[in-house]
Amino acid sequence: MICKNCGREINESVTYCPGCGIYLDQQGNAPHPTPSADPYFGGMPERYETPERLEIPRDKASSGFGIKVALIAVIATVLIVMACLIFAFMPSMGGGGELSLNLDNYPSSTKATYYELTGDASSPKYNATITINGEFVANISGNASEQKWSKEVSLKRGDNTFLVTIVNSEGESITETVEILCNQSVTYEKGTILVKKNSSGVYIRPTPQISDKFVLLINQNDYKSQFVCTGEETTDSEGYLWCKVQTPANGLGWVRTDLMRVLE
Repeated sequence: MICKNCGREINESVTYCPGCGIYLDQQGNAPHPTPSADPYFGGMPERYETPERLEIPRDKASSGFGIKVALIAVIATVLIVMACLIFAFMPSMGGGGELSLNLDNYPSSTKATYYELTGDASSPKYNATITINGEFVANISGNASEQKWSKEVSLKRGDNTFLVTIVNSEGESITETVEILCNQSVTYEKGTILVKKNSSGVYIRPTPQISDKFVLLINQNDYKSQFVCTGEETTDSEGYLWCKVQTPANGLGWVRTDLMRVLE
């Protein structure tokens, strides 16, 4: 017998097709039983009911754990920010107090044209250098006690400002400001003409120091060459008064005034 539903050859003694599972009559026709008459599947419901959605109760324990984790994260973030701020400000605080720079007392005003700045400094962890207005003064050894330093500075008439700085190999630094007023009166006003006073030769130097090289030599018999004062004066460490002058060739230099006289 042939199943008219799927075309499979089946035995005439069976009541359903083993290929498609449909029940058959004696002629191989497929009847149309109701779902409830199907003994094999046990019947099908006439309509499918969608099960109601189950409401899952909130896990209170999991919720509490999440709050704790969030709180820990906030605290950790705050601590990290605070640590970054501390490290960011440490260089401006002199390496957290590691560096020290002390200046001895100095006058707020003086008539002297030179003054020796002194003090002490220390840099416990790293080697350091002291400068005044960017000019090298002294090296400070790391892992050592306070070390003395000194530097003679030149004072010009009026206000003088000096920046004393210590900086270590890590870039940490401290700077102290020194202000000294030089109220020295001018002996030779600007425009005063000087000539050689005696028979000895006179040197015109680039700085007001005897040890410096000379830029011009006034010969022994030259009493006529005129040198015009610029109004700048200073006294060296030996007490000599120097005046900055303009030479006949329009050059500039310093001359000791005790070797010159004012042209009448």
